[in-house]
Amino acid sequence: MKLITKIIAFFIVKYSVFYLFMMIKSNNYKIPNIAKSRISEDAFYYLLLYIPLPLISIILFTAPLYYSLKSKSMSIFAAVFALYLIIEYFIYTYLTSQSHIDENGVLNLIIGIIIFGIMFYKHFKQINQ
Repeated sequence: MKLITKIIAFFIVKYSVFYLFMMIKSNNYKIPNIAKSRISEDAFYYLLLYIPLPLISIILFTAPLYYSLKSKSMSIFAAVFALYLIIEYFIYTYLTSQSHIDENGVLNLIIGIIIFGIMFYKHFKQINQ
């Protein structure tokens, strides 16, 4: 799999796992109940609900993560990855809850770090210290 495709897949997998975890955490399993849904109205609602955050992440962060992994420099990668985490946290917090520090934003970051580590562990071996 090409690196850029893998980065896009990372965002899709990350947000899928995050949304699944949020459904389990809030004990809300009504959202994926397709059998009782009105196909056109509910499909549009779910797209508006689920697509914006992964899409924003893909648009903003694919290129920086791609070039940081291609750079073969651990310091460049670490700086770009830390900046990505900080910016993504503030984007998530701003779009979902502006009143306080959001524990779901922290959860989103933790899931992102774990998924990134799983998907890109081979690339870490190639990055020079």
